[in-house]
Amino acid sequence: MTLGEQIKNAREKKNLSQEDLAFQLGVSRQAVSKWENGSSLPHSINKTMLSKILGIELEENIITANNKPRLRELLAWIIAIVLSIIFLVTWIHNKTPETPDVPSIKKITFYDCNKNVVTEEARWYNSAQIESILIQWEGGTPDNIKMFATPTGTETMSETELLLTKVVLDGYTVELLDADTLKDKFSTHVYFQLEFGENIVTSEMYNIFFDENYTQ
Repeated sequence: MTLGEQIKNAREKKNLSQEDLAFQLGVSRQAVSKWENGSSLPHSINKTMLSKILGIELEENIITANNKPRLRELLAWIIAIVLSIIFLVTWIHNKTPETPDVPSIKKITFYDCNKNVVTEEARWYNSAQIESILIQWEGGTPDNIKMFATPTGTETMSETELLLTKVVLDGYTVELLDADTLKDKFSTHVYFQLEFGENIVTSEMYNIFFDENYTQ
């Protein structure tokens, strides 16, 4: 039984109209009507007076129906807050720029004249067999590719030589380089640089020697 139902039942048992009860409480008839239909609750002083006039102890723990409007209002607020959070998270996600892929060299492969892969032996490649070099990358398109050669031996970095520069077309992710410049290198270390604007990506060193009579 709701609080409003308790008030109404007790009032009717006392043969009191809503006007009679309102007069004794010093409130309007509309206030009594709202208490009984559950649209509002009596203040603590009115609830104490109601208990005395009606001769009952109003049970506050069974006013579930009276609280339904407030529960609906609370639920509406919770839903509104959850939806606002979802909207905010989605908006932030859409406004946050995606982190661009970091440019990197994916793979470098040496090919012979028959388009077969030239393999290393004891970490050395024979340039007599190499006809082309395939470079694959990711994270954008480099402005150009450069191939450098440094003679073997100690303290030879100052003798590094630029062998080739190749401009890359926008949108490309692979490039095939001619290996003719390697033919006259008896023993050298080769590496590649890809220039992505100010970001320069450098490959590992590849040990190269030349022996036209060498076979694996």
